[in-house]
Amino acid sequence: MKYQFDDILSQDADGRWHWHLPEYFNITEACVDQHAQTEKGSQDALIIESEQYGQSSVTYNELGLLTSQFANLLGSHNLELDERILIRLPNSIEYPVSFLEP
Repeated sequence: MKYQFDDILSQDADGRWHWHLPEYFNITEACVDQHAQTEKGSQDALIIESEQYGQSSVTYNELGLLTSQFANLLGSHNLELDERILIRLPNSIEYPVSFLEP
């Protein structure tokens, strides 16, 4: 595993949490991809509950696929690095997918 939880986040004797992020940190790689490549791949990665849409879940493998698909969708629009877009979504699986793109 590239990222070890204890290397990224620690708690001091006073109970305060401290982040130790490398200069270039890919949250999707740390939270999705490295689990999808293990026996955890078929386990639920997210469970979303919404009064409007009910409950839905997605596995690490499915979440990895969805984030890649969303990244490809954005890439197809030829966005420049400094361009901004607005993504407005309800509480759903697609919401975290939109910011977990690889």
